[in-house]
Amino acid sequence: MKYSFIIPVHSHSIDHFYKFLEYDNVELIFVLTKKRFIKKQNRVTIINMINAGYGKAVNTGAKIANGEYLIICNDDIIPDDHFIENLKKETNNIIVPTIFSISGKIESKGSYLSRFYYAIHNRNEKFEGNQQLITGSMFIIKKSIFIDNGCFDEDYFIYYEDTDLSMKDGIKGKIVISNKLTAIHKHSFSASRIKRYFLQRNRLLFLIKHIHLFGIFKVANLFMLDYEIMFLQVLIHRSVFPIQARIDALKLMRTFYRKGKYENIH
Repeated sequence: MKYSFIIPVHSHSIDHFYKFLEYDNVELIFVLTKKRFIKKQNRVTIINMINAGYGKAVNTGAKIANGEYLIICNDDIIPDDHFIENLKKETNNIIVPTIFSISGKIESKGSYLSRFYYAIHNRNEKFEGNQQLITGSMFIIKKSIFIDNGCFDEDYFIYYEDTDLSMKDGIKGKIVISNKLTAIHKHSFSASRIKRYFLQRNRLLFLIKHIHLFGIFKVANLFMLDYEIMFLQVLIHRSVFPIQARIDALKLMRTFYRKGKYENIH
């Protein structure tokens, strides 16, 4: 079995990934979204995609990967030293590892949609298979499944592309959470205004794209509630980012609705 790490690289050290080249069946694909020097060696592929979004970076790496399975993760993820050995024992095709914070607390064991359709990291609760969602910070998926299900939707740019992928017919209900596969997530982007912008914008686009699943009346009510939330966010963060996020969502709404309609038909 061959494995391909697909790692969009922006600002973190990635030296810790090189240790996995000790395994002959592992390759590293670094997709650079910011200019930086990366040392080259056998079974290391470097792709320059400056300023590309997370989805586009992952898709590009996935399409040239030689591995039967893709290990897709952020550059601030530190997999356990025995990650590959434990992965060889897995028999599932879509796996989400247990992710820990630097402090040692569980950060996520997959994620789920809240009643208001926010993607929430699952830390303690147990869900049925069809309620589990992929967490984009790290997951493993058979390459053919990722490609056949259309890869990530690149128009999200960053955030919610993992939740969107989880809704595909070929993936929903087949996501397995592993307690034996573990990693640490260092984080550095958690409280940024850019993150809040894309989370707010993309949640609305996600709702529109999957309106056929959620129902038009439910989505309409959520949109009305969201604009009340927007004003609170403006006051709390003292920023116009929440307003801009909603304006930009409205601009892309038709595009996402059409994509969702097309996927539902096909």
